[in-house]
Amino acid sequence: MRHDQGTAILKYAPAASSAAARLLDEAERLRALPLHPHLPALVDCREDGDTSLLLLEDVGGRDLDSRWRSNAPPLGEVLAVAADISGALAHLHAHGLVHLDVTEGNIVAAENRYVLVDLGIGVAMGDRHAVTVDGSGTDRRRAPEVAHPGRKATPAADVYALGAVLTDALLGGGGRAWPPSTAGQLAACHLDPGANAHRR
Repeated sequence: MRHDQGTAILKYAPAASSAAARLLDEAERLRALPLHPHLPALVDCREDGDTSLLLLEDVGGRDLDSRWRSNAPPLGEVLAVAADISGALAHLHAHGLVHLDVTEGNIVAAENRYVLVDLGIGVAMGDRHAVTVDGSGTDRRRAPEVAHPGRKATPAADVYALGAVLTDALLGGGGRAWPPSTAGQLAACHLDPGANAHRR
């Protein structure tokens, strides 16, 4: 991903690749959505030779992963994130979409607002997802049921993930919940995130 003249973010991938298919899926989801202040606007999506291009609104700012990694966020910021991203999720859910990747890295602190980005792995509500748990940092934010590929996606998974993000922020930020590798570990680290903080 790179910034393009300060007006749009350019995401690109080799045409006919799985990454390109994900870009096209993201474009289709954004194209079908009414504009919302806490979601990026679609600028353009096209193929240029052997490359697929996706242009999105550049909302500016930094993602929460980089903002909160070394400094505990103030309570006011955590509450603002809760309000803005809850609104973004409610908008997605009202239009039949589940994000499935609500993490600090996909929440951007723009000017006077927080924006939820990257709908690349999202699915239509009720569809079966293909998300897998591999022990990565992203997995710390996934609901236990998302650890089982093939299950139907529901809004509850997004609400759970946002709750995990906010809980970690209230504990001081920086990913206090240890990276799990199984659905059971995923559930355990969210049930008692403070107790697992030392296992990072």
